[in-house]
Amino acid sequence: MWSSVALTIIISILWLVGITYLSLALFYRLTRKEVFVPFVPSDTKGIETMCEAAAMQGTESVIDIGSGWGTILFFLATKYKKLQLTGIELNPLLHL
Repeated sequence: MWSSVALTIIISILWLVGITYLSLALFYRLTRKEVFVPFVPSDTKGIETMCEAAAMQGTESVIDIGSGWGTILFFLATKYKKLQLTGIELNPLLHL
C-alpha cells in the first residue's frame, strides 16, 4: 500500500506537471495569434522617401521583412548595385 507521504508527493508532481502544461499551452495560445495586416502596395516615391530617411549610400545591407513580391528589393537592386539585399516572406503563395 502507498503511504500518505508518497501519495502526496505523486499528487504534487502530477499537479505541477499539469499546471506547467496548462501554462505553456496558454502562453503559446496568447503569443501565437495571427495578426492581419492589410496589403499596402509600394510606390517609387515612398521607397525613395525611405531611402532618403535612412541616408542610404548604396553599400548597406537591407533586410525586408514581409517583402511580399519584392517590390522594394527590386527597386533597391536597380538603384544601388552594391547593396546586400535579403527578403523574408512568410506567405508561401508569394514564394512561387
